[in-house]
Amino acid sequence: MTGQAPSLLFRFTDTEVAKMEEVLRDLNAMPKHPVIQGLTDDFNASPDRSGDGKVPVQYNQVRNWFQNRRSAQSRKMMVPPVAEEHHPVDGSYSGNSSLDGGHVQFEAKSAINGAWYDVAAFLSHRFIGTKDPEVLVRFTWLGPEEDEWINVRKCVRLRSLPCEAAECVAVLPGDLILCFQEGKEQALYFDARVLDAQRRRHDVRGCRCRFLVRYDHDHSEEIVPLRKVCRRPETDFRLQILHASRAAASADAQNVSPVEQKPQKAHKMMDVNTAEVTVVRNPDQGGPSDKPAAPLPAAPAGTHGDSVSDVQMGNVEVIPKVEAANEAHDDNMNVGA
Repeated sequence: MTGQAPSLLFRFTDTEVAKMEEVLRDLNAMPKHPVIQGLTDDFNASPDRSGDGKVPVQYNQVRNWFQNRRSAQSRKMMVPPVAEEHHPVDGSYSGNSSLDGGHVQFEAKSAINGAWYDVAAFLSHRFIGTKDPEVLVRFTWLGPEEDEWINVRKCVRLRSLPCEAAECVAVLPGDLILCFQEGKEQALYFDARVLDAQRRRHDVRGCRCRFLVRYDHDHSEEIVPLRKVCRRPETDFRLQILHASRAAASADAQNVSPVEQKPQKAHKMMDVNTAEVTVVRNPDQGGPSDKPAAPLPAAPAGTHGDSVSDVQMGNVEVIPKVEAANEAHDDNMNVGA
């Protein structure tokens, strides 16, 4: 993988992120100017920011963080329709529409900075001459002062999907993606093209693959992890094919019988020591004889090809010979009497 590595970028500390998330949960809306300015001052007064060699936090960086908080959790939330104060006759429509029982979510491209934002609501629409229709959009996490008229055909589309760790296989070179670009002044989502993909073995942390991307708005290149990549819904078919092939392979493995799965083992040779075999007399034949039982003829040494049934049949053939010897012994006893 080639490409210029990204320069040193500003990063919020874990403590700063936790504080901003707490404010966002409490307000459930975009903070006003005094709140953002207060957070900025608090961050710069902390030991992590004050002193020589420390990078201070700027107001725009905190503001952009709130505007572009698009973690996996926030992207999966169903945002309720925004109450419209000055809506026209057409009314307002949620940016999360319902179609056949499923939710359809949208994102829109801002004409101000070219970044994409989740749509909270479509407030109105209009037609200007013969141009494409436009809609008045309320962006998620932004206030009414940030509402924009957006070209429907060019700047509104189905929302991009955050990638789970196992979905990196659906991101291929040449794909259009929505990529999170972090800069010194802003951190926003922009369209980008995947130039190359470096596949790595996953571990307990999840996907470790890296992707070389080129942003459409400034043509800069960057190597990014999967967590910064949102794939387009058009790539769902790749995951469907992958899941179908895995399900078919699993079904084939379950349908294979145990005999086919494991080759049948050859029967082991049974060694019969005929010298240790004794004859048990029936009770009606009288008491035990003083003579030892006639020894059975030694069985020929078996081979690995002998089966259990062959050995058993050999024992059956020996039984008439033993009975004949017993009858001859009884006849001798009768003659002596």
